[in-house]
Amino acid sequence: TQSIDSLHSTEPSPNPDQRPINVNSSSLFDLMGVRGISQELAAAIIHYRDRRGDFFTLDDLLKVKGMNHVRLSTLRPRLTVKSAQPIEKQLGDTSRILNGKLPGSEPLGRRMNGEKGLRVPNGGGSSTPSVGGTKELYELVSSCCPRPQVDSASVSPISRATSFRVATWHLTDMSVEKAENTAVREVLCLTLLENRISLVALQGVEDAQSLKLLCDEMKLPVCKRLNEFKGVRGIWASQFVPMLSGNGKANLGFMYDAQVFKKILVKVVQDNSMMLAAQAVVNFRGSNLDLLNVQLMSNSCQSAINTLAEVIQPSIILGDISPLGECDKNASIPSYQCVVVPSSTTVNSVPMTVEYYDNIYFRESFLTKYSGISSVVRKGLTHLAIPQGWSWGGPVSLHCPVWAQLTLPGPSPGSSNSKPEQV
Repeated sequence: TQSIDSLHSTEPSPNPDQRPINVNSSSLFDLMGVRGISQELAAAIIHYRDRRGDFFTLDDLLKVKGMNHVRLSTLRPRLTVKSAQPIEKQLGDTSRILNGKLPGSEPLGRRMNGEKGLRVPNGGGSSTPSVGGTKELYELVSSCCPRPQVDSASVSPISRATSFRVATWHLTDMSVEKAENTAVREVLCLTLLENRISLVALQGVEDAQSLKLLCDEMKLPVCKRLNEFKGVRGIWASQFVPMLSGNGKANLGFMYDAQVFKKILVKVVQDNSMMLAAQAVVNFRGSNLDLLNVQLMSNSCQSAINTLAEVIQPSIILGDISPLGECDKNASIPSYQCVVVPSSTTVNSVPMTVEYYDNIYFRESFLTKYSGISSVVRKGLTHLAIPQGWSWGGPVSLHCPVWAQLTLPGPSPGSSNSKPEQV
């Protein structure tokens, strides 16, 4: 039987002929693939880049928290501020994890058999497992990642006829490559299901296909734990919202249970260097609910979101408002009330080298629909099969999801939806 001790990477040093990574265009996972750059340092580099703009020279990296002259001198041959095409090159019978690549279900099986990616030794440290053992190996790894006990607020009964939960979650560079990792799908899907979230507003999405992979996992699970989930899985659908100002990486999206929400109409209301915002109108049992999904950019200001909220007046504003929290930890939106104390960070990283602030705001006139039940999910967001730099046990995202429960009027008596369902 394979032990978890056998899962440490046997990576050799990166090939010196590999072209350097462009720090101005690389994603978090690109940077984490460079030996010597930890998850925290990678996040700090991207955070600084988002706030200050591109790096003109590599020496500008010294302004990033956690970087020093000694570390930079070691990293300098592997980094650049100019565009370059990466070279994929095999390293004998042991391959490296390509920058930005995450091992996932079928791709993981191929990599374990000598193609691109990570070599995982067996208990004796000799050969790699066969294709037939890939699923068993993953299930072994997954069994060593216990799911957390859900808090009491999450386990209280919910009548699907009158109540549902909405959430916001910045997924940190969610791409097809990332979504192909079975562990990423497992953690993300189980987090939504365990907390009985019916609709989640997403930020940090790179493409529509990644959201489709997540919804497909809900419908026809690959991972054993999702198959064994005893609650209601629902029928999940997604809506990808492309943004011109996001440089192909910072787009918005929605995932929702189509058994709860019959339809969702989405339109972009802000797409510039200060803010990405999309308004969504969802239908719940005949009642319409309008939400505003926002991601504030590095040079955003309080007045920008205040003005947009005043013009659109959505019932709920939810998203990543980190720039406001950095400037004023008690920032608020007039006529709205938040569910998370503004000064409370929602970063999923230890130690915290950057601070993130995600929140849900209810319009004061809509507060009667808010049940008063909400939570920041801080546990169960990592997995041994998710890369963390040159190690394992990384987070599914650098942000924690935030959810809140709503109660709306149920269907009229005698309608086909009048029978309550407890979940």
